[in-house]
Amino acid sequence: MCRTPRFTVVALLLASLLGSCQSPPEPLPAGAGLLAADLEAPSGAEVFDRPVWSAGDWYDFRRGGRIRLRYLVQDGPLGQELLDPDSGRTLAFDADFAQLGERPAGTDAWAVQLDPLDPTFSWPIWPGKRWSGSFTRRGADGIELPLMVHYECDAIEEIRVPAGTFRALRIWRRSSPALEGEFIDRVSIAWYAPEVGYLVQRVDEGIKTQLEAYHRQ
Repeated sequence: MCRTPRFTVVALLLASLLGSCQSPPEPLPAGAGLLAADLEAPSGAEVFDRPVWSAGDWYDFRRGGRIRLRYLVQDGPLGQELLDPDSGRTLAFDADFAQLGERPAGTDAWAVQLDPLDPTFSWPIWPGKRWSGSFTRRGADGIELPLMVHYECDAIEEIRVPAGTFRALRIWRRSSPALEGEFIDRVSIAWYAPEVGYLVQRVDEGIKTQLEAYHRQ
């Protein structure tokens, strides 16, 4: 029979006692949501209002040329949601299509919560509009990260994707941790097509996601 040395047992007991005395860390506070946004479009600018989704709309995407993503629009407790029937995950939005987070379908538990929200859009939008926000990303694993995000719509351009050719607003997103210290910004680009009512293309960390087909009521 193998015996554990006495000093090892004592060390384990001390570690257990110290661990039981430590209280869990306080959760990070929520961010501010939308912090600032340009309020008035310049004279002559083409302005686009918030789209309208209907339950039953759907969007099919292809990520990285291989991964198929299908999103079905449905009504959720906090606003409208996009359900991916293949993975069972749900992307939740508020009334202005700001991202609230992700959760498994049919549950109220968050897999990822963006507290209070990531202001993905700020309506109305026009070329040249800028807006910014902050939120705390909370994962189901307990990891929390405060983030600052900056958005800018810098152009309207014609973009061709498998679903067709669309006039789209090009929107840049820059994010960084809202912490002391120096961090590398993470940048992504998205193209929002008013005709579609959603993104038709996104490039994030070098991976391109494109709209392949869609249906609106």
